[in-house]
Amino acid sequence: MKEYTQRIKLLVRRGVPCDKKAEVWTHLSGAYYRLQQNPNFYQQVLADVFGARVPDKFYRKVPTFSLAPDAVPTSFEQVVPKHMLTQQGIKSAQRILWTINMYHPEIEYCPAIPRILSLLLLYLTESEAFTVLHELLERSRLQQNEGSTRWHLALTMKQSLTFTIVFKRLIYERWPAMGKHLDSLGFDIVPFFLPWFETLFFDAVPLHVILCLMGVFLSEGNKIMIRLGLALFKQNKKAVMLARSSDEVSSLLRSKCLALRDVQPVFKLAFGIYLNTEKHTQRKALRLKRAPTDDTHPEQDSPTAVFHRPRLNSSSEIIADHHFEAIWSWLPVRFRIQSPQLVFCTSEDGRSMTTLFSKCGLEEYRDNGMVFLIKAKNSNGQVTLLGGFCPTMFRESNTAYGTGECFVFTIEPEEHKYAWTGDNDQHIRSNKTGFHMGSGKEGPAISLSADLSDGMSYCSGSYGNPKPLSGGETFFSCLVLEVYSLVSS
Repeated sequence: MKEYTQRIKLLVRRGVPCDKKAEVWTHLSGAYYRLQQNPNFYQQVLADVFGARVPDKFYRKVPTFSLAPDAVPTSFEQVVPKHMLTQQGIKSAQRILWTINMYHPEIEYCPAIPRILSLLLLYLTESEAFTVLHELLERSRLQQNEGSTRWHLALTMKQSLTFTIVFKRLIYERWPAMGKHLDSLGFDIVPFFLPWFETLFFDAVPLHVILCLMGVFLSEGNKIMIRLGLALFKQNKKAVMLARSSDEVSSLLRSKCLALRDVQPVFKLAFGIYLNTEKHTQRKALRLKRAPTDDTHPEQDSPTAVFHRPRLNSSSEIIADHHFEAIWSWLPVRFRIQSPQLVFCTSEDGRSMTTLFSKCGLEEYRDNGMVFLIKAKNSNGQVTLLGGFCPTMFRESNTAYGTGECFVFTIEPEEHKYAWTGDNDQHIRSNKTGFHMGSGKEGPAISLSADLSDGMSYCSGSYGNPKPLSGGETFFSCLVLEVYSLVSS
């Protein structure tokens, strides 16, 4: 078996023909065997994640597994500029990224995911591409939990950083003179190589090299990145030693990578380097924990983006499915992992506050958060879509309830959230005469009459909306009201 495995490694290192990549990549990753056991694996995951209504398009920000919320790109092209996917491929990539983000919520940081995905979709179906990534993530998680250093993907910033620092120390141990020279120039290997290692050299080398590298990566894991980095320095040692500035070293390494035409000489050099990864890396990682702060480049605390698209088992009469993406991006984080369950709709349940309280007061709903939607038609005949969020369901009460997490919003003519201003605590007041959300300044942000037919909207001190939410007009007719309870997915 060992001889067979070694033979497979040697064959993959020589390059996998294009017509064999799908078969080889799915076998190496383990995806082939999972799909043999369960051909509907991906479809089942989609149903678990999205419910009965699997989205065909995504309109919000794209999960990148790398950036802070305020810097998250809104299209796949921004995430992976260097891709060769068709529009259908991009659509598949976006769906897979969202699915991975929701099916693997434990992933904190892994910018390689979208890059690897863009390669997989050149040769694999959407189902196969997702399964390959799923297998890599599962394998990496299990190996890292067991303390192994032979994993495929770093799942946190700390793991990425540790891996790159280990590489730096390997360079300094093998070539001490070069290490001193780099220090004298002020060239730091860690920040230079970190983005290359995190993305499998995706933005550093030509596409044909990446495709060859991909097979070896699936076969042998993270070692290939350290080997390739060592080979790069070994091949260009003289030029590095002659460099007279940090910028010169950076330009040299970048130009050598971009100029790669035949990867086999580099692979031959890389695999000729003795590298006892398991033993050597564990020893370095132990030393890393004891090293002084200025040497280890401690990981920086930075916020990560939270993505969640709720599971939808029925359609709304008021908004399109993709509008739920906007609403869920506004919810407090703890509510984003929950999904909307339609509790009340005027089209089916009539227009009575008594029925509304009865439906919202059911045991399975009454302690949940709530989103309500209104399709309104103002005095000018303009149809607008508006609503609100409260961490508790509607209930009959002559006193105000709700918390500072409450907010109101519009979906059309524009998507906008109006958060609590702190001006007052008059969030929701609801009884048999109707309900009101917000107060102060001119009046409530949203108000509906007892028969849930006539509404009003004012500039509200509670939420700071500068004009009535119903298209700037105070009075409106409520065409449809929907109330959703936020339930565990």
